[in-house]
Amino acid sequence: MAPHGINKVLVAIIAALSLVIVAGAGAFVYTQIIQQPPESGRKDASPGATMPAATPAAKSPKPSVFTGLDTYTENCPAAKIKGGGAACVREAECWGGLVIIVGDTKARRLGCEESHSWETFAVAPIPKDAETYVQQDLARHPTVKKVCSRTILLATRTGTARSVAAAGWRADVMPPSQSQFEDGVRFYRCIASRTGVDSRKSYFH
Repeated sequence: MAPHGINKVLVAIIAALSLVIVAGAGAFVYTQIIQQPPESGRKDASPGATMPAATPAAKSPKPSVFTGLDTYTENCPAAKIKGGGAACVREAECWGGLVIIVGDTKARRLGCEESHSWETFAVAPIPKDAETYVQQDLARHPTVKKVCSRTILLATRTGTARSVAAAGWRADVMPPSQSQFEDGVRFYRCIASRTGVDSRKSYFH
């Protein structure tokens, strides 16, 4: 009978060990699979993979100093003055008489078909070493004198204006008014006038 009792003991031991093994496996599965946090959808980069380089933001174009004007420099005589930054205007600008009070310049814009005293033949930024709206001071600046010279005026004329003798023209400088200057306007106009004559047409367009 002894061997039969031993067999029962062995069977009991084996059964107990099986339970321990099954319980351990279940705990492993629960810990590694059931309790593992879900993937967040993020994919890790594989070893050695490189992230795409960020595309640099496009630079905004530098704003023009000639606010509100359509200008050009090709075939514009004033644009050839070195360091002047000058340009010509695409739309004719005609003006009444200049009114200058303590350097503050004002002029009334008129249609070029109306009787007018002055017409714009060039525009240019106010030089950094002459930041002023005072007409007399700006007109004496060397670069301004070159841009607004009679030579540039004569070279800018079009059509029948070329037949008018050089002595029949006068060039001058029209800075922004004081209020325009305080609002940030930083360009001046070169203006032309027929000596002793009020015009009713454009001579530069």
